Amino acid sequence: MADTDEVRGVALRIARAFIEAVPYWKTLTPDQQNDFVVEIVDEADQTVLTVPFRGVEDAGKPEAPDEQGL
Repeated sequence: MADTDEVRGVALRIARAFIEAVPYWKTLTPDQQNDFVVEIVDEADQTVLTVPFRGVEDAGKPEAPDEQGL
């Protein structure tokens, strides 16, 4: 993946999928939710980006397709 925005977008999709799949997510405290992150690492196994799960439902939501363009 070439740029940070693209990588962050993939991390957000992973976090959203996890949140949707885990039925108890909304019952976790904010501190517990803060424990969940997606870490992106480079070829040297160094963390280059950390995306927290908490608040991901509101962050960078994908745009709905333009119905006129269908």
